[in-house]
Amino acid sequence: MKSKLKNALILLIFLIGMIVIFRDVTDLWNQRDLKTIQVKAAYEILEVSHSIDYLIPTGKSHYYLALTEEGDEVAGYVVRASKKWAEQNFEDNFLAKSEDGVTVTALSKEIDGKYKYLINDKIKEMTNSLEGSGITLKLPIGKTNYLETGYRWKAIFKLVTLLLILIEIIIGILLAKRAKEANSRFMTVYLVAVILTVILFIASILITR
Repeated sequence: MKSKLKNALILLIFLIGMIVIFRDVTDLWNQRDLKTIQVKAAYEILEVSHSIDYLIPTGKSHYYLALTEEGDEVAGYVVRASKKWAEQNFEDNFLAKSEDGVTVTALSKEIDGKYKYLINDKIKEMTNSLEGSGITLKLPIGKTNYLETGYRWKAIFKLVTLLLILIEIIIGILLAKRAKEANSRFMTVYLVAVILTVILFIASILITR
């Protein structure tokens, strides 16, 4: 009985962990929070360097304040995108290289609590700079949300990783039941696949940061 309870608890912890880590997979079907805007200008307001234990660099995140024209008003959106996105689409004066602007289709997400103050401070600076100009900056998705441009590839990456984990768990259970019949070459291939999936699993955690 204790063994069954222990196994059930381990399974429950595993399932909760999978839900937490791979919840972004549902972004592929989230149409409610999907936004399409035509950006006329954008400038970086925050660059975040990520690392493991402050020793191993794992990449950077870039947040931009993207400005659009909505009727007679100027609307501002916080957008998370790559450095390459900004370099390819905007001039040094922050204006879009195309007269029509840059089309951005991205998913609205909540800004990480660690960065909210810094980002809101930059938005406040922009708002203050517009005082007396007759231009009012509105924030259609508020100060606590941003648009994630890389939501699709991140969700696909996680979906593939999740499917590989589930497939390898099933194969592992079958191999455990037929350990004596297992081919040594197949076992080697399986172990290599497991190692690669572990690497993908770690990467799937890091890409959400």
